[in-house]
Amino acid sequence: MTNVVHSAAPLLDVQHVRKVFSGAGGLLSNQEVVALDDVSLALQGDQAKLITIVGESGSGKSTLARCILGLTPVTDGSVRYRGKEISQMSRAELLEYRRAVQPVFQDPYSTYNPFYRIDRVLNMIVRKFKLAGSKGEADKLIDEALRAV
Repeated sequence: MTNVVHSAAPLLDVQHVRKVFSGAGGLLSNQEVVALDDVSLALQGDQAKLITIVGESGSGKSTLARCILGLTPVTDGSVRYRGKEISQMSRAELLEYRRAVQPVFQDPYSTYNPFYRIDRVLNMIVRKFKLAGSKGEADKLIDEALRAV
């Protein structure tokens, strides 16, 4: 992944994140699995946004999201929100962070009704999190997210 470079400090800054799971072959195994290797990204701004993490099955999307949320500790690297390392946040700060940064995990077999068009599903998310002030803004946001796929 590449960094988005701007002059202001990023809202969310993920730098050189690596996540290795030990014992991947079973309880007594010494095998390690590298789920994330040197992932960096930066998100600018203060307004709510719909961000998509796209990749093939097993590519580390959910692991990256869990690391960004602080649900899974990173092996190496850093995740900063408004300049503060999330692993160093107090319990209250972490709760506030998780209110501000909310995932919508995709489980294609239980999340999406196959009879719904994808724009309907994304519109529900945009409305729920008040990410757009008008239908035109919502359509633009959804179009940008879909083009990233």
